Amino acid sequence: MDNVSLILGLSNLFSGLLILGLMWPLYQGRIGRNSLYGVRTKKTLSSDEVWYAVNKYAAQRMLPYAAMIAGIGAAAFFLPLKQNPALAMVIGLVPLVVLIPCLQSWRYSQQFQVPAKKKSKRK
Repeated sequence: MDNVSLILGLSNLFSGLLILGLMWPLYQGRIGRNSLYGVRTKKTLSSDEVWYAVNKYAAQRMLPYAAMIAGIGAAAFFLPLKQNPALAMVIGLVPLVVLIPCLQSWRYSQQFQVPAKKKSKRK
């Protein structure tokens, strides 16, 4: 195993496992609305119903991609990436596939309406 295979393998494996670990609680609906973790947009922060729906959808879309990233990372250990720079570059860019489920989740969130704010009556 060469250094390039080791570095790309570890980085993709770690990235995939990290995404899996972060998405699983969102998929299970265990994370309530907050300002740090989950899909945070104006719409998702507007109600619990939207928050849980969008975050579960995002996690469902992200989990297979995260597993794929981890799998490619594990496979990278056995590839001669030092001798094949084009393949090394492709494997190095694999984590960017998470942009696909991010876009899918954003499009899904657009179907929800932000609840109108109630106007307070002042006398």
